[in-house]
Amino acid sequence: MYIGDKNVLKMQSSIIEDYKSDIAKYTIGSEKAKARACFDSIPFQLGKDNKKFQYKYISKGGRSSTYEGSIQWLIDAGIILKCNNLSIPKIPLVTHKRINAYKLYLSDIGLLVAMLGEESQTNILFGDLGISKGAIYENVVANMLNHLNYPLYYFERDTKLEIDFIIIKNHEVTGVEVKSSDNTQSKSLKSFLLNHGGEKGIKLSSRNIYKEQNEIRLPLYMTMFL
Repeated sequence: MYIGDKNVLKMQSSIIEDYKSDIAKYTIGSEKAKARACFDSIPFQLGKDNKKFQYKYISKGGRSSTYEGSIQWLIDAGIILKCNNLSIPKIPLVTHKRINAYKLYLSDIGLLVAMLGEESQTNILFGDLGISKGAIYENVVANMLNHLNYPLYYFERDTKLEIDFIIIKNHEVTGVEVKSSDNTQSKSLKSFLLNHGGEKGIKLSSRNIYKEQNEIRLPLYMTMFL
């Protein structure tokens, strides 16, 4: 198992270097270094408690005007996914999108794990996602929602309330919380439903199906059926 892990990591590392080579090949001038720096920073930024993408973690004094073109290039190339923050979670969601507040995910979850290092891959093989599991789970769900053609949005209020994803399902504003542990309690989701206009709530976790009023708990793999 460990040897196989080494071989997979070697191949994934090669793909990551190919990505970086393509970034250097197809971007122009100073965009080369900026696009690569944005790409390299994503695993770290997803590992933070506040997963909002912040330019200060790319360079001191970093600003949107410096990096927005590079980020858009990575999106257009299909390398990353962008999840915009909403000022309010109301239909139509696109009219409440905050342009300069967003999270970024990698389009390839295997490459994200490779960028987290060999130890992360080995731990996963033995059933332990470690401290990075929140980033991994959330990135997996972002990819599945994207494949289901849901535009990616999230909602945050005063750093005390964050709903990982907001979707429109059956014409209802639905909050999606991704839980990386067996603890499925979510004050944020309850507040979203009671105080911020949310109509339905979905908790994705390792636990089995459970429904209570306008909340439903689903195993993570059932994201594909949303």
